[in-house]
Amino acid sequence: MNMPKEFVEALAHAAQQEQEIPSLSRMQREAAIMDMRQILNDYKDGCRFNVGDLITPAQGAFIKWAGEPHLVIEVLETPVRMFDLVEEMGDVADPNFGARYDMRVLSPVVRPNDGLMGIRAYMAESWLYKPYEG
Repeated sequence: MNMPKEFVEALAHAAQQEQEIPSLSRMQREAAIMDMRQILNDYKDGCRFNVGDLITPAQGAFIKWAGEPHLVIEVLETPVRMFDLVEEMGDVADPNFGARYDMRVLSPVVRPNDGLMGIRAYMAESWLYKPYEG
């Protein structure tokens, strides 16, 4: 079998990345299983938010501005799926590949170079958010 050089390099890079991830402790593993089961329930239920709801990225979602208010401006009746083909073979491991965007959100942003605050809009997966409690 003759595989493209880029594909082989992408596989080697992915294997290297896997080796650098530390193992979970037993307690971390049990907590992760509980968290993943809760996330599965949220994911299966679809978007639980309504237009006008204040939300914030959930802990562990790795989304900027967690804890800050975000505003739901649109809830999609039919979620947008991200299954576009990617240029680089390694991109299929990107969290955005296969994403199910089911809402549009406004969030505050601050430019690092001058501290100017603005508002941006973006598509989001609702399961990564929780109600804002500010």
